[in-house]
Amino acid sequence: NGFILSGNGTAATALNSGVFVGDTLAMVLNLNPGPEKLTQLVGGTPRIIRNGAVSVEWSRESISQSFATDRHPRTAVGINADSTKVFLFTVDGRQGGYSVGVSLYELADIMLGYGIEEAVNLDGGGSTTMVLRNEVANSPSDGGGERSVSNSLLIVSSAPLGPLAYISVIPDEAYLMHSTSLQFGTEGFDQYYNPVDIEQGTLVWSADPEIGIIDVAGLFTAGSESDSGYVYVVSGEIKDSARVYITTIGSIKVMPNPVVLEVGQQQSMTAETRDSYGNLVELAPAKYTWTVEGDIGTIAARGMFTATNTGIGKIIAAYDSVSGSVDVKVGVVSESVLDDFSTVNNWTMTGLRIDLDASNLDVDNSKYVSQPSSGKLSYTLTTGGTSVLYLDCNLPISGTPVAVGLHVFGDGKAHWLRGEFTDADGEKFLINFTEENPGIDWLDSWKYLEIPLEEAIPHWSNGGAILNFPITWTKIYMAEGNEDKKDTGVIYLDDFKAIYLTTSTEIKSGYYPNKFKLDQNYPNPFNPETTIGYSLPERGKVTLEIYDLAGQKLDTLVDDNQAPGSYEVNWRVGDYASSIYFYRLSFENRVVATRKMVVVK
Repeated sequence: NGFILSGNGTAATALNSGVFVGDTLAMVLNLNPGPEKLTQLVGGTPRIIRNGAVSVEWSRESISQSFATDRHPRTAVGINADSTKVFLFTVDGRQGGYSVGVSLYELADIMLGYGIEEAVNLDGGGSTTMVLRNEVANSPSDGGGERSVSNSLLIVSSAPLGPLAYISVIPDEAYLMHSTSLQFGTEGFDQYYNPVDIEQGTLVWSADPEIGIIDVAGLFTAGSESDSGYVYVVSGEIKDSARVYITTIGSIKVMPNPVVLEVGQQQSMTAETRDSYGNLVELAPAKYTWTVEGDIGTIAARGMFTATNTGIGKIIAAYDSVSGSVDVKVGVVSESVLDDFSTVNNWTMTGLRIDLDASNLDVDNSKYVSQPSSGKLSYTLTTGGTSVLYLDCNLPISGTPVAVGLHVFGDGKAHWLRGEFTDADGEKFLINFTEENPGIDWLDSWKYLEIPLEEAIPHWSNGGAILNFPITWTKIYMAEGNEDKKDTGVIYLDDFKAIYLTTSTEIKSGYYPNKFKLDQNYPNPFNPETTIGYSLPERGKVTLEIYDLAGQKLDTLVDDNQAPGSYEVNWRVGDYASSIYFYRLSFENRVVATRKMVVVK
C-alpha cells in the first residue's frame, strides 16, 4: 500500500543523510526533449562520446568509476555528425583466450574510428547480443549463450523488396591446407540489403589458378603450393570475391603438458595445430600419428594413453611431417611444474572493479624461484564493491594430483589469493591459496603455498558437486572486499605445480599421512575392474563399501583394523549394469569420504 524509494552509491548517501520519517517528498521527472516528442525510449549510461571527442561521463551520471574502467562485454549506440547514420556496436568479453572485453574509454576510441559524433553506452555485460536477420552475430558471454532480456534496440527496414543488387561470398576469407577442399556459398541482397534468393544456375565461379580450382557449384580444392589469391563469383553484372590463403602446418602443441600418471592410469591426449599463419587448424585426434617414446605405456589411434611401466618418456603427435611432444612421467615423481612463468602466454586478465589499464602480468627476470623468470602481477583495485582480478587460463592437469603449489613473492597488502578449476564432469571447484584474512600478508619475500585438493570446495553454481579427475585449471585470482584496502601493488608468481602421491598396497616407508584421504578410482569410467586408493593418518577400524544410486550397499572391499599409511584395493564390477556407483570410506564407524565412479559396459 505504498512505494519504495531506493538509492545506490551517492543516491544511498543522500537518502540516509537527508530523508527522515515524516518528511514530504516531491518527485520531479524532467526529460529534454519533452515526453510528448518521444515514441520509444531505451535507457543507457553513461554518455561516452560528446561533440566528436571521448567523454566518459561516469561521475556526472553517478555511476562507479570501475564500471567505466574495467573490461566487460559492451553494447553502445552512436550517430555521425549530421545525424544521418546510426551505428550499433557490440564488443564480446569475459571469454579468456577469445576476448576479455573493453573499458568504456577503449570503446569510445573504437567508435571514434567510425566517425561517431555522439554516443551512449547501453546495458552491456552478459546482455551484450547483436542479432542480424534473426541470427546471433556475436559471442555472448553467458555460459548458455544468448541471455533473455526485457528490451532491445531494433532497426527494422520498411524498404520494399527489389531485384538482386549485391552478392556476398561466404566465407569472405579462408585458410586451407594443401589439397583440401571448401564449399563456398553466397548470399544475395537487393539495393536496400533485403535478402534476395539467387538462382544458382546464374552463378559463375572462378579462382586464381595459382591457389587451386573451383567447380561450377562453388567447391574449391586447394593446390599443392603455398600462395594466396581470390575466389570469384559472378551473376550477370554483379560480382564478389573471397581471399584464400593456401597454407601448411606450422606447429603442433600436445596437451595436457606435462603428463604424470601411476601405472594403470589412462590419459586422453589432445593436440592443438596451427598453420603457418598462426590460425587454429581443426583436426580430429585420429588424424594424428600418435607414438610413445620410452617403455612407459601405449597409446591408441585416437590419443588415449595407458601407463604400463614406471619411467620417463614422451608422447608424440605428428601430422604432415610436423610433430609436437610432451614429457610423460609414470610413477617416478612427486610433483610436476604446470607453468614456470618463462612466458605469460597461458594467461589472460579480466576483472571486476579493477583498473585493467593499470594492471598487467609481465615476465620479470629480476626475481624468480627457478630461472629465468617469474610472472610480475601489477594491479590497481578500485572502490565500489568487491574487486576481483582474474588470471584466466586453460591448463589440463593429468592423473590424480593430491595438491597444487604456487610460489608467491608478497607485497604485504593482505589481499585474498584463490584458484578455480573444473573437474572431469565440467563442474567448478575453488581453493584458497590464502585465507581471506590475513591474505598475502608477507612482504618482499617468497612463500610457497601448497593446498591439498581435498580442501577444494564446489563452486556455488554446482554446490553438490563431487570431484572427479582429471581436472583443468582455469583461474588464479585476487579478491578484496574491504574498501579501506583498495590500493595498487605488485606480487610475483612462480612455479605453479601439481603434487602427486604414489600409492601402493603396502604402507610407505617413513610416510604417515596427516589427513584421511579417499582417492578417485582409476581408470574411471571403467570395465571390468578399477583401483581405489585411500590414506589413513592413524590406526583404527576401516571399512570401504560400494553403493548404487538408490543407496543400497553392494559390496564391502575393506573391513579391518589398519595402521596409518596409504593403501589400494581393486573392485571388479561383475554383473552390475552400466551406471554411476558410490564408494565410501569409514573410520571407526564414522564416514570420512565418499566418491562416485562410472561403469560403462
